Amino acid sequence: MIKAFLLTAAASTMMIGAAQAADVEAPAVYDWSGFYVGLQAGYAWGDSQVDEINDDGSLNQTQDYDHDGFVGGVHAGYNFDMQGLLLGLEGDFEYADIQGDQDFGGSDDETDKTIEWLGSLRLRAGVTMDRALIYATGGVAVGEVDMEASEPGLSISDSETAWGWTIGGGIEYALSDAISARIEYRYTDLENTEHSGDIFGGTFTYEHENDFHAVRGGLSWHFDSI
Repeated sequence: MIKAFLLTAAASTMMIGAAQAADVEAPAVYDWSGFYVGLQAGYAWGDSQVDEINDDGSLNQTQDYDHDGFVGGVHAGYNFDMQGLLLGLEGDFEYADIQGDQDFGGSDDETDKTIEWLGSLRLRAGVTMDRALIYATGGVAVGEVDMEASEPGLSISDSETAWGWTIGGGIEYALSDAISARIEYRYTDLENTEHSGDIFGGTFTYEHENDFHAVRGGLSWHFDSI
């Protein structure tokens, strides 16, 4: 009888313990869904090319040069977190100082270019692992390009808004329920831009390539996180 009592008591204790364990809620998984805004900054670099084209349309010469510089600004977007799969839309607008120049025939004869600002509207798709997110991103890009060709006492210049595309990916981590940090790489290819005029003893058009790589770090503030 005592043995039966002990067995019954042990079984009751196990059942009570199991019921109490069932009542303990599992830790909540971070929810990336919702609207967010943020700041970003980074460094851009690339190899570019400028074609010097004669007035009759023939190519006079081609020169290669490097361009690089700072990028930084703001971003905003909206995420849909579907239990491990994330889809979202993000836009950004940045100040840029991506500069490059190339000598033509001498140290005082040159062309130079500066990408002054950038913007993009992109889709994001990724995989969430609680507070960690690995994502790919891509979409349309736009930027303002300032160009100049100069020799002593004479220069021609112009600005043009160039459209193109951008693609890349990144890693983001939720530091708290409301703040996340990211590191992102993107390649951007804007359309060629050109300017023309009378310089270097003739009438020329200068056509610049405008593609570059960039690495950015950023912080985002989330408004609908758990």
